[in-house]
Amino acid sequence: MNIEEKHKFFNELGFFTLCNAAPALGRFLKDTIMISSPKTELVSMADIEKEIKNLVYTTVVFNGGEIGETHVFLTEKDAMCLAKYVIKQRLNSEKDVEEWDEFSINAVEEVMNILGGNMTEILTVVFGKGVIIDVPELKYGKDSVELYPKDEELVLNTFTMNLGTGEKIKMKEIAKASYYKELVNQLRNRV
Repeated sequence: MNIEEKHKFFNELGFFTLCNAAPALGRFLKDTIMISSPKTELVSMADIEKEIKNLVYTTVVFNGGEIGETHVFLTEKDAMCLAKYVIKQRLNSEKDVEEWDEFSINAVEEVMNILGGNMTEILTVVFGKGVIIDVPELKYGKDSVELYPKDEELVLNTFTMNLGTGEKIKMKEIAKASYYKELVNQLRNRV
């Protein structure tokens, strides 16, 4: 598989693992949620280090790290917008405060948990065994500079979650390229 084919295949994997979460999020939020098809790039940690260090993120770990992990980033502004939306939809309550509190953090973490849970369904099919995730916790991007060595080859998926209000939440997902390569190998073995 040449680099263009691999890039396209990684993009398709990103599509299935991310975009298919929209119906589950829609049920949870009692609204129509759409997730754009991701733009996929092969990058190194050094390439994106400055870009992600001011963002908030969660880490989704599959089977205690045995299968791999992925990190989902968003701006603090988008995270707060998402938190307000979740609180409004789930608790029927308006949140005017622009500060992080337990409800805001839990709201964003729950959305990430649903995204991660959707990934486990697909990974269970790909790996032919049960896949579970650790509950994602919201972290600050300044901690992300230590996620991987600077020369680590990564797959970066950039996508947008469209909320029922028309607001758009931009997100970035990164994972080791070796994680995606293993997904490709597993899929080959199952076909």
